[in-house]
Amino acid sequence: AESEAVRPRRHRDRQHDGGLVRHAAKPAVVLAIAMTPGADGLGFGKQLSEVATAFGRTLPAGVTMTQVEDQSQNIREAVDAFLIKFFCALSVVLLVAFVTLGWRTGVVVALSVPLTLAIVALFMGATGIGLERISLGALILSLGLLVDDAIISVEAMVVQRERGATRTDAAAYAWTHTAFPMLTGTLLTIVGFLPVGFAQSTTSEYAGGIFWVTGSALLVSWVVAVVFTPYLGVRLLPEASAQHDAAAMYDTPVYRRLRNVVDACMARRRTVVAVTAALLVASLAGAMLVRQQFFPISDRPEIIVDVSLRPGASLSATSAAVTATTVLRRAMHA
Repeated sequence: AESEAVRPRRHRDRQHDGGLVRHAAKPAVVLAIAMTPGADGLGFGKQLSEVATAFGRTLPAGVTMTQVEDQSQNIREAVDAFLIKFFCALSVVLLVAFVTLGWRTGVVVALSVPLTLAIVALFMGATGIGLERISLGALILSLGLLVDDAIISVEAMVVQRERGATRTDAAAYAWTHTAFPMLTGTLLTIVGFLPVGFAQSTTSEYAGGIFWVTGSALLVSWVVAVVFTPYLGVRLLPEASAQHDAAAMYDTPVYRRLRNVVDACMARRRTVVAVTAALLVASLAGAMLVRQQFFPISDRPEIIVDVSLRPGASLSATSAAVTATTVLRRAMHA
């Protein structure tokens, strides 16, 4: 839909006190309706559409009601797009866990993800953080980090089981040897997002949710990894082999190839360090070529045209200029 609005600034025309509004080149009246803070945008849009339809039936002949902008539609499209990306990322994470860790170990890791997300959802609801672009983007960003602590915990249990430890002893080992190192890494990662959450700027106003959602997700994932994951490991991990050969678990084709790669890197450590430094410099130089912008370019099908006349121009003159602009734009479009 098209809408042109003219409002006086310094000069007020006596004949048109209050401004002029046109829609589709016809005189119109603007009715702006906004929802209260914290309300459901999708539900608000649905209710507003129903009320507008019912109200439109009561209008006199020749008067119609047209919805120029539907913010709920924009919200729906944005949330749906992010949810698709979120579930795709979640599926990839779980698939990698099952392929690399095995069926039962992968189940232990996979079950920690929905529990973590459920607790984070409760935190978001309690603190008034809704599902919008920033919070959903933070959840997608956190997905790869959510399973790290759970993988470390369950892998420590698997190693102890291969060495002959009972499931309970393996779970105790995972707590005593991995809990606090994982907490240190989690806190360091959260600190990296700290400026976004506490910066006194417009960036923090819009993107501050990245810190709160990511930070809460990482802390919850740590708690789940040291409490819930060991419990699941006791219940679901497979029985250990009868031989309990600690070295046998590393005598596999994958580990042998990895050992060969590590040995080759150690033998050529100067070359490896030089190549690593060169890649770091190249990545920093490449980062300078990336376009920097806070918000992506809007994909809404709309054009905003500012018409400015000399100071003191009447509203009638401004209206005539806007009308001429509209006619010219229609001619160009045709």
